[in-house]
Parts: sequence; structure tokens; C-alpha cells
Amino acid sequence: MRTEAKEGEKRKTGKRSRIRQLDELLVSDVLDHRLWDLSILPRNADMHSLLKIISTAGHVWIVDDLKTNKLAGIMTQKEVLECLKPHKKVFLNKVPGNWKGYFDLDEEVQYYMDESCLKTRMNRKVIEVMERMRLHQMLNCAVVDSKGRLLGEITFRRLLQIYLKLHSSVQDSPIQ
Repeated sequence: MRTEAKEGEKRKTGKRSRIRQLDELLVSDVLDHRLWDLSILPRNADMHSLLKIISTAGHVWIVDDLKTNKLAGIMTQKEVLECLKPHKKVFLNKVPGNWKGYFDLDEEVQYYMDESCLKTRMNRKVIEVMERMRLHQMLNCAVVDSKGRLLGEITFRRLLQIYLKLHSSVQDSPIQ
């Protein structure tokens, strides 16, 4: 009986330490710095280019230009689906009177992107990013520097990997 109680206490302690470990993780600890793996387009790219990318990726980050990588917005499959709805009018770039049904494949993505994407910094805690993503029901959060340049992303998939890694009780290996 004492052995069972000790094992139960070990499990509780292990669970608490995993939660504490998650609380202490910073975005910089888990960020993948491979920008070439991100789906990125400049704001003046056409919708045809976006559709080719978004057919395999869940989202595309939109930047002012590819040299500076300053984040301008995001296009997700959800936004594209809204544009594809029959007889659905799309409000372009939040300009009064600028309405359009469907979209033209030659038009620039800047007229359809969502400018209000979630952003975070490297020094923020992962748990805070998770809470903001949950609160805003977003699956992606851009990681930017002080000048707004895109450094990487935190995705729902990445958060699941982190959680599962911590849950598997592999305490010694770094999160990758």
C-alpha cells in the first residue's frame, strides 16, 4: 500500500514539474529558425500564387517585401474559403465602398489578407502564446522582432509537439 502511494505521489510530482516546465518555456526555446520552411509571399503577389501555395499549406504569411520580411498580414484557408463562397461579397482592405464578389486571380494578396494576425516576440512565454491563440481561436502566431520583421512562427501543431514531448517524461533532451 505504501508503495502504491509513493508511485502515485511520483506521478503527481512529475505532472507538476512538466506543467512548471511548460510555464517556463520561452518562444526562443522552441522557435524553429528555418524561415525557408515558412510559406511567405510579398503583399504584391497575385492571388494565383497564393492559391498554389495555400492548397498544400494551411496559411501564408504576407510580408511587405521579401528583403525586409516585415510582416503585413496572413492568409489562411479560412479566408480563401470566404472569398470562394458563391455570391459572397468580400470587403477589401477595410476601405468603405470597396466591395467585391469572389476574387480575381491577378489581384494582389494585400487586398484580401488579414492584417490582424497574432504576433509575439522571442522573449514571451509559450504558455502566454497558447492562451492568446486559444482566446482568438487562431492556429498560427507570427514571431517578430522589434521592427516587425518575421522571424518564425508558433503553430498549433508545434504546440502539440511541445506538449507531447513534455508529457512523455523525456526531461533530459531539448525540445526540437
